[in-house]
Amino acid sequence: MRLSTLLLLALAPLQTNAFAPQPMTTSSVNAAVQSSTSLQMGPPQADVVLQETYGEGSRKYRRTVYTHNEWVKHRSSDRFLRNLSSIFNSGVYKSLAKEVLATTAVATFLVIFNGLTGGYTDLDGVQHDAVINALPMLTLPLTPFTLLSPSLGLLLVFRTNSSYGRWDEARKFWGLNINHTRDLNRMATAWYGHDGIPVDPEKRAEDLRQVSLMTWAFVRSMKRHLSPPDEDEDAYIEEINSRLSPSQAEAIASATHRPNRALYDLSVAIDKLPMHFMRKNEINKNLSIFEDTLGGSERLLSSPVPLFYTRHTARFLSTWLLLLPFAMYDPFKGSWNHVAEIPAIALASVFLFGIEELATQLEEPFTILPMQGFCDKIGANCDEIGAGGDKGLMQNQCPFNSGVYKSLAKEVLATTAVATFLVIFNGLTGGYTDLDGVQHDAVINALPMLTLPLTPFTLLSPSLGLLLVFRTNSSYGRWDEARKFWGLNINHTRDLNRMATAWYGHDGIPVDPEKRAEDLRQVSLMTWAFVRSMKRHLSPPDEDEDAYIEEINSRLSPSQAEAIASATHRPNRALYDLSVAIDKLPMHFMRKNEINKNLSIFEDTLGGSERLLSSPVPLFYTRHTARFLSTWLLLLPFAMYDPFKGSWNHVAEIPAIALASVFLFGIEELATQLEEPFTILPMQGFCDKIGANCDEIVSWRGQGLDAKSVVEENMDAIAPSR
Repeated sequence: MRLSTLLLLALAPLQTNAFAPQPMTTSSVNAAVQSSTSLQMGPPQADVVLQETYGEGSRKYRRTVYTHNEWVKHRSSDRFLRNLSSIFNSGVYKSLAKEVLATTAVATFLVIFNGLTGGYTDLDGVQHDAVINALPMLTLPLTPFTLLSPSLGLLLVFRTNSSYGRWDEARKFWGLNINHTRDLNRMATAWYGHDGIPVDPEKRAEDLRQVSLMTWAFVRSMKRHLSPPDEDEDAYIEEINSRLSPSQAEAIASATHRPNRALYDLSVAIDKLPMHFMRKNEINKNLSIFEDTLGGSERLLSSPVPLFYTRHTARFLSTWLLLLPFAMYDPFKGSWNHVAEIPAIALASVFLFGIEELATQLEEPFTILPMQGFCDKIGANCDEIGAGGDKGLMQNQCPFNSGVYKSLAKEVLATTAVATFLVIFNGLTGGYTDLDGVQHDAVINALPMLTLPLTPFTLLSPSLGLLLVFRTNSSYGRWDEARKFWGLNINHTRDLNRMATAWYGHDGIPVDPEKRAEDLRQVSLMTWAFVRSMKRHLSPPDEDEDAYIEEINSRLSPSQAEAIASATHRPNRALYDLSVAIDKLPMHFMRKNEINKNLSIFEDTLGGSERLLSSPVPLFYTRHTARFLSTWLLLLPFAMYDPFKGSWNHVAEIPAIALASVFLFGIEELATQLEEPFTILPMQGFCDKIGANCDEIVSWRGQGLDAKSVVEENMDAIAPSR
């Protein structure tokens, strides 16, 4: 009864929806991911049937797309209260009802049975003998559960981590799709034309439109291929019929393997472009990557984690929890008729079954990924790239001062307040010692002292610790990946400008020093414009928009700045302008192709960064961890009261709980801060460094010699010695 009261106190705030909110804004990022079909991505509406709020029916609402506004809320110091208050609305926990009811029923049966066979206390506190003397009480020693607890915790958390790895891999496949659809359309648009033959603008627009459409048709067919038929078939047919010609739509819809057919049609559209076949080969390398992402996704869909692994984990967990009430009976002897064991077992079941449920939900990732949003974003990006051909360049400290700890003030105050209340309340109901060391009897005799056994906390501690550490490690992995993306930007901007500068010139044709300087300056400027636009794209609008506009207006020509600033996807536009600047350089096209390989890497770093920004760690994973941690720490003071009996009135428990809260909540806070890495990376410094490096590189070798003439000069120098 005491534990039930505590649970009600801890979990009683107003209910909120446990599903991830996805408010749509007018930002370009959100506009790109709005669904063009009736499929929902976000929280279920109020009139949704019950089956849609948990289990399979709820998966369509877990397709989370984040922008900076959502990240601010995600990092808010109120998130622990929100997570606790929404615990009863959580679709994950609703789906565990049968399992939790089973373990709770065992605990309830045990309390009643042992009361009948071993004696019980009535509501007036009178002890009664056993009603059934012929049967023994049912109990088990705690030792086997304590010994098995670390193994079970490791197995559960590794199970969850392997499933998270599958989700992350699937998200990266779609990230590659986004990156290389842009890369493909950028190259097709920038390289259109061959040998100076005049280009018909209408034919050019139609050819590039076909490339864009077939690119979209592939990713949309891949989305349909990975989705449940009853969810997406009608919407898919409607979309391809509305965007493609009747013959194209029929050819794809009637194919046995639709994504393969769409990829074939994309190959044909590329092969029709008027350009050298080696440039078409470069473009076609993106299609090989699409084959990899498609095949990798099919692998994840058709091959679950080996069943004997998942089933052994489930059996181990179920058996451990079903037998746990028998071992927990004696530790709860301090409560009335051991009744506090019932909510304790229910709570332990929720959190441990919850870890296994997270793994199961993450194991098949496609029905919780916002694939429709990815397809719409790809279609919009490709259409914009294909339409952008005549603008821009074509015209010409101390721990207590830590911000992390300060942000935990509410959570630490909550647990410290519980510990303080407990010390005062138990002093009033169980007696206390005054400042002179004199022992006094209880002031309130009608109420019992509030305590809990330490055993359940000891048993759950390994699982909680591992869950927290893996949570932090996954967030650190995201930060590290973002830092590596910017490292690649730094490396390959240098590489690009080095090659452009060293290879400038062709077939020994004399080079005009002024034209050389201007051409290379344009390459350097567009390189900087890309990384600066990428930095703006990944930063909160209110932090960087004014500075960005000021910088590009000060460094670029008015037409260049306007073309980039007005684009829906600014980094894509800057990358296209960089492609055009490279294609203008007087050198063999195969050398230009080598330089352009750096731009494909930029597409990868840009798309990978967008993936990290728009896709947080699955919310039911982070929320379950936060709820587990919050509940564990809010109830911990009740278990820590007796261990601190050596201190004056147990008062040392208060700073101990505060310190434990700081460090455990601190682990979760680190994970939350690292999860969205771009607002803590020095991206402006990276951009300035790239701009300075590129400007210096293109200023070298002002004599205007090309690479071939340098080699010939060296050969002439050593010829007399032969």
